[in-house]
Amino acid sequence: MNRGLLAQHVASALIHLADPIALRDHPLGVFLLPGVGPDRRGQELARLLQESIDQLRPDGSLSPHAPAARRYQYLHLRYREGIRAAHVAHQLGLSERQARRIQQEAIEALASLLWMRRRSTRINADSSLHRPASELDAEIARLGATTTDSGAHLGETLRGALTTIQPLIAQRPLQVEIDVPQSLPLVALDRAVLRQVFLNLLIAAIERPIRSIGIQARHSGVQIEVTLVIRPRSTPSPPLVEENLWTEALRVARRLIELQGGSLTVVESSTPPLAFVFVLPVIQPSTILLVDDNPDTLRLLRRYLAGGLYRTIEAVSGRQAMDLALQARPRAIVLDVMMPAQDGWETLQALHHHPATADIPVVVCSVLRQRELALALGASDFLEKPVSRDALLTALRRLIPRAPPPQP
Repeated sequence: MNRGLLAQHVASALIHLADPIALRDHPLGVFLLPGVGPDRRGQELARLLQESIDQLRPDGSLSPHAPAARRYQYLHLRYREGIRAAHVAHQLGLSERQARRIQQEAIEALASLLWMRRRSTRINADSSLHRPASELDAEIARLGATTTDSGAHLGETLRGALTTIQPLIAQRPLQVEIDVPQSLPLVALDRAVLRQVFLNLLIAAIERPIRSIGIQARHSGVQIEVTLVIRPRSTPSPPLVEENLWTEALRVARRLIELQGGSLTVVESSTPPLAFVFVLPVIQPSTILLVDDNPDTLRLLRRYLAGGLYRTIEAVSGRQAMDLALQARPRAIVLDVMMPAQDGWETLQALHHHPATADIPVVVCSVLRQRELALALGASDFLEKPVSRDALLTALRRLIPRAPPPQP
């Protein structure tokens, strides 16, 4: 795990700080607490995060308005106390923009502290290729079991892996050709897992006597097929997959992909080139019905949900919402309360009592602070306007859990 990815995982884990069960299989715990079993990992990770936040507390001589003090206050109030982001900003006297900046700086500070802790406790820095098979298998199993609710951009992940090994590529007479459309849907693999697959195979490839690497991808229904073609420098060439380095890299890559619900096969013939074929499942976007009579709010929510995980449909009235819910059967509904003709409460009751829509989770969004009424009428969650992107995505992640990858 690199430093940038660690900060992303820290931000994700902090959301679940009060829920050790949700943290049990979190990749941050696997990275920071490799010797702790899954049954205790969630509690230990929560304890570690809480202690690390406390370590960022400045001494009493520092002004409460100093950046370090603000960072600690934000982490403590937002994640230790569980106060909503908007209320934390108000309590600290910050604008929404300032609060976002302080939050990012605080998470980076916490990630730096955890990164130094991990490095200081690391005993063996040997390459995974030199570790005992049992230890390597355990690492593969831990990484491969990582679940994702955001998927991965194939092209971005591949190009990131190539950027990482560019210093090695630059030392060799080697060409790399990529034909991966930007329009591909998200693949249903954890980004770190997919990146590790590419790194294992690419590093093994460029250590061989090859002249070029070609990578192509095409989308077919519910999966993406990726073909990685390796062309040797000379013909005839020695077998490329029988060497120990290839065997290890291929085993790691294949097992990681299989644990994430995909497959990897090798197409080798008596004549070059050698080809690896990946079959990767794609994330099927969930349909979300947005109901609000304010076009600015609809535009904002639509922007929040852009990116590939969700497909939005929109209604500007309660009656239109009911019709669309019956036709499209969305995975969730985001519902405003204050609308003309038929308000959100009436719409919520109609949805809750109709047998075809009763099981669709509804997130009520309103400037009215009436959470208890919303839940009593059948809402699955309540968000106070103005709604933040993080709050909306968190609510939808909870209501629309992503299925774990099928086990081979």
